[in-house]
Formats: sequence, C-alpha cells, structure tokens
Amino acid sequence: MQIKVLLFGELAQLAGSAELILQDIDSTNNANEMLKSKFPQIASKKYIIALNKQIVKDSQSLHDGDELALLPPFSGG
Repeated sequence: MQIKVLLFGELAQLAGSAELILQDIDSTNNANEMLKSKFPQIASKKYIIALNKQIVKDSQSLHDGDELALLPPFSGG
C-alpha cells in the first residue's frame, strides 16, 4: 500500500520535500507518528491533517492511493 503525503510551508522545509511517499501505513495516526519520528522537528509544529482533501480530527484508516496533507496555520489577505 502506498500513500502520498503533501507538506506545506515550514513543514516542507523541515522535511526537505513538499511530497513524500509512505509504504504500508494503515492509519492517519500511524502516518503522523512515523513522520514525527522521521522528522523530529515537525513534532513541535502546529498543523492539521487532511485525508483526500478532507480535514480529519480522529484517526482514519488509509487505503492504497490515499493522499494526506499536513497543513500548518495559514495567513493571508
């Protein structure tokens, strides 16, 4: 199973890439914990998670081809 992870803003800078591919991750919580483990500096940042362009608050099951996005706070005008 393959999941695409999109990172924005400072999160992309900290990870060194705006897009990552994860293998064999079964839930949004597990994906989040794996990313924090791989990129410890992300753990202290605030962000929300979107699964297939829908914001999720609780852990969701992942399926092959799903897309996660880590969205830091945005400001604009």
